[in-house]
Amino acid sequence: MEGIILFADDAIFQDSFERKLFENLIQTSEYPVLPINNLEDFEKTTKSISTFRAILLDWEFIERIEEIESKKNPLDILLSNHFYSLIFIYSQIDIGNETKETLKKKFGDKIDFLPKIKDDAQVKSETEKIFAAIKVFQDANTHLSVPF
Repeated sequence: MEGIILFADDAIFQDSFERKLFENLIQTSEYPVLPINNLEDFEKTTKSISTFRAILLDWEFIERIEEIESKKNPLDILLSNHFYSLIFIYSQIDIGNETKETLKKKFGDKIDFLPKIKDDAQVKSETEKIFAAIKVFQDANTHLSVPF
């Protein structure tokens, strides 16, 4: 099965855990990894590309317009799209049980909510966990081979 890993996080191009995870994914992956650093590009990409192996998604995007900073999340984008791939939501804040249940109702066991990791030593284990989940999903959903 083929596919792209979409990694959307506003810190992906900064000196951060997210960048280290992205770099580790591209070094050890058999899948291309597409980095996105804002919600607007995430939404455009999800409308332009139909199939992803996995989506790694930050829950809180900080957008700066001039000196005004605002926080946005991808909830509306997730609710308005159908994804036939794994979705890993990383967050430093509590997403809330109601929101999690709404997303789990839509995506079932394809969505997982994870805390953002700050420890660089965990980059490798996080990468391995993502690849293992992709393998399990792939083996359990062989009927999706054609779309991928």
